[in-house]
Amino acid sequence: MVGALAGCLPEGGPGVGRQLVPDRDLADVAFSRERSDGPGGYLLYTRANPAGDTSRDLYLAPRDGSPGRLRAVAVPPQVRSSYFWDGQGHLYLHRDVQRPQPASSQPPGSNWDLTTLDPLTSDPRSLGRSRLERISPARARLLVQRPDGSAVVRELSDGSERPVGDAVRQSMFIGEDLYAVDGTDLVRLRAGGEGREVLSEEVSAFRPASDDGTLVVRRPVAGGPRETLALVGPQGTPTPLVEASLIGDPFLSPDGRRLGWMSGSWPPQQLTDPLTVTVLDLDSRTPRTFTVPATVVTGGRTAGDGRELPVPSVDVAFRPGTDEGWFSLSGKLFILGARVALERPVSTGLRIGPARSGDRVSDDRPAAGRRTRSSLFTADGRLWIFEGNDRRFHLGDAAQPLSDAGIPVSTMGQADDLLELDPGRRLAVWLSPGPDRTDLYVLDVGADHLRFLATDVGATLFGAHRVLAIARKVGDRRATGDLVLVDLDTGAETLLCHNVSEFAVPACSGCDATAPGAAFAYIVQARVPWVYEGLWTGELP
Repeated sequence: MVGALAGCLPEGGPGVGRQLVPDRDLADVAFSRERSDGPGGYLLYTRANPAGDTSRDLYLAPRDGSPGRLRAVAVPPQVRSSYFWDGQGHLYLHRDVQRPQPASSQPPGSNWDLTTLDPLTSDPRSLGRSRLERISPARARLLVQRPDGSAVVRELSDGSERPVGDAVRQSMFIGEDLYAVDGTDLVRLRAGGEGREVLSEEVSAFRPASDDGTLVVRRPVAGGPRETLALVGPQGTPTPLVEASLIGDPFLSPDGRRLGWMSGSWPPQQLTDPLTVTVLDLDSRTPRTFTVPATVVTGGRTAGDGRELPVPSVDVAFRPGTDEGWFSLSGKLFILGARVALERPVSTGLRIGPARSGDRVSDDRPAAGRRTRSSLFTADGRLWIFEGNDRRFHLGDAAQPLSDAGIPVSTMGQADDLLELDPGRRLAVWLSPGPDRTDLYVLDVGADHLRFLATDVGATLFGAHRVLAIARKVGDRRATGDLVLVDLDTGAETLLCHNVSEFAVPACSGCDATAPGAAFAYIVQARVPWVYEGLWTGELP
C-alpha cells in the first residue's frame, strides 16, 4: 500500500519561472492583449464557481505578482476555446445567464450570452445571446448572429451596430467589408459605410474569388434542380459562368483562378447516366471536363432500385504548381489534367495544415470550434496524403498517384492531421500506438523517415526551431504531464515543469513564440495536493 501511494505522489521541484497564484483548481490561462507590441502585463485564468455547478469564474492577475481579482462570473468550462479579442484589447467570451422561459417553451436552462469586457477596467457587458460570431481581420468589426437567424455588425471602436438581415444564411469578412446572404439577397456592409448594399438577388451561397470582393455565387433556376454559377464583381454586376445540375459544392482554387464542380442528374435512372467533372479557368472562361458513369459513385444502384440514394460526397483539391484538379467522388479519386482514375478507394479525410485547401469558405478565418480543412498536398505540390492498402496513411509522390509507395504517417486505424512546419521540407506527425496515447514525430522529407520528439503528447506549440509541448501525460489527452521544450533539429529536450495541465503564450505577429526569452505561462495541477500547484509564468530558456 505504501509503495502504491508513493507512485501517485507528485515528483520534481518547482518549475521554470515564478508562481503567481497558488491553487489546485485553475484553468483557461491566457495573456491579456492591451499591448500590440509585446505580451500583455496580465494573465487571465478561471477557477471553480462557489455555487458548485460546472461553471467557472474569470480572474485577472498582474504578471508582476500583485493579487488577482475577479472579472466575470459563471463562464462555461473550457471557456478559453471561445476567447477572442478586438484591436483595443477587449476580451469577448460566452457567459451563463439564466433567463426566464415562456410557459410554452422547453424547460428553463442555461443560455450562453456573448459578453465583452476590458480586463483592466470595465465591468462585463452582455451583447445578447449569440449563436455565431465573426471578427474582421483588423479586429475592428464584429458580426453577431442571434439564435433566430438575425444578425448585426458591430463597430468595435464606438459600439454602434448596423443590421445585416433577419435570416442570415452565410457571412464572411473580405478585408474589413462584410458580405452575407440574407434570405436570398447577397448583401455587403462596407467598413465606414452608411448601410447595407444589395449586390445581387436570388443567391443561395457565395465564395470569394479574390480579395477585392469578386465572388462566385450560386443562383437557383426557377422550375427545376438546375443552378447558375455566376461571377459577381465589386460593383455587384453578375456575369453568368455556367448553368448545371450541381452535385455537392463548387470549389475554388486558393488563387481564385479556377473553379471545380461535379454535375449531372441525381439520382441517376441508369447505371450509364453520365456525371460530369469540370474545372473552369475564370480568366479565360475555358472549361476542361470529363465524364464518369453514375455507377462509379452509386456502387451499382440506381433510383429504380426502390432505395433512396444518398447524395455523393464530392471534394476538390487543386495541386500546387500544376493545372490539375483532384476530385474525390464517394471515396474514388479522379484527376482532371492527368485523367487518372484510381482503381482502389482512396480516403482523403486526413489533411496537411496549415496550407489552404482550395475551399475558401473553410479557409476564411474559422469561427470558434471550427477547424480549417487544410490541404491534400504539401505546399510545393510534390507530396500528397492518402490511405494505402495497409489501412495506414502515407505521404506519397503526387506525380505518381497510382503508386502505393510512400512514407507511413499514421498507425493502423489511428490517424491525425499533419502540420507542415517548413513548406515541402518538414512536417510534424502524430502517431497513436494505442487508443490512449499519441507520440510526436518530425518528418524531414529529404531524409525519408520519421524522427521521434516526444511521447504521449497533449497540447503543442511549434516555433521556428523548437516545440513547446505537454508530454508523458498521466491518462487521456487532457491529462497533466511534463511541460517540455524540444529542439526540432537535434531532438534535445528541456524539462520546464512536471504536472502541467495547460500552457499559454502571448499573441504575436511575425515573432517566434518559442524563442529564448519568450514569455509563457502554465498551470500546475498534480494528482494530489502539492505545494507547487497553481499559475506560473516566466521566460523560455
